Amino acid sequence: MAGFLKSLFGGKKEADNVRHLSHPRELAAGDIVKFKLFTPTPLAGNSFTVDEVNTYDFKSGNETEFVLRGSDKQTLFMTVDESDDEVELRLSIKLPRTVVEQLFNLDQFSAIFDADEPVRLQRTGNPDDFDPQWSWLSHWSADAYTQNAKSVRGYFHKGDYRQQPLSSSADGADELDYYSLISDDEKYYIEIEVYDGDTDVMVTRLFEANDIEELWPST
Repeated sequence: MAGFLKSLFGGKKEADNVRHLSHPRELAAGDIVKFKLFTPTPLAGNSFTVDEVNTYDFKSGNETEFVLRGSDKQTLFMTVDESDDEVELRLSIKLPRTVVEQLFNLDQFSAIFDADEPVRLQRTGNPDDFDPQWSWLSHWSADAYTQNAKSVRGYFHKGDYRQQPLSSSADGADELDYYSLISDDEKYYIEIEVYDGDTDVMVTRLFEANDIEELWPST
C-alpha cells in the first residue's frame, strides 16, 4: 500500500510540473506548433519545432520572433500581434535573390530604397510557372503592394528577452533598416531587412490564431 501511495502522489507531482500551452505567445524553444489542414502549403497539416526565439528592438517597442523549422527543413518566422482582443500571426518565409527576381521587376523593386514617395510594387511573375519548390508563392503573395515603411532603424538580438530587459546599448545586436510593403487587403506583406553587407527579403502572410491546430510543450 505504501508503494502504491508513493507512486500515486509522485505521479501527481510530475503532472503538476508539465507546461501547458494555451496561446502561441507562450511558445519557447523546443515546443511544437501544428497548423490546420486547410492552411496553405507549406503549413497545411504540418508540425514545426520552435528552433529559436529571438528579439527585434525598434523605437516603437520590442518584437518576439519564433523561428519554426519543419521536418523537411522548411524555415518560417512567426510573430504574434495582439490588439483590441484580436490575435494575428505573421508568418514569413525568406526568399533567395533568384526568386525575388522572378517575382518582381528589379528596377521597380530597387525603388523601394530610393524613391521619395511610397512605391507601388507589382508582382510581375506568376508563381505557378516557377520551380515546384516555389509554386506555393501564389498563396503567399499579392498582385500588388504599397510601401508603408521605409528605413526604420532597429536592432536584432539573438535570444529571448521576454523575461529580461534588453541592454540599454546595442552591444551584441545587429543593426538593421526595415522596409515594408502591404497588399490592398492588408493580408500580405513584403518585408525587407537591410544589415551591414546583407539583405533579407521575406514574403509575409497574416493568419488567425485558430489556424493553429495544436501546441505541444517540450517539457
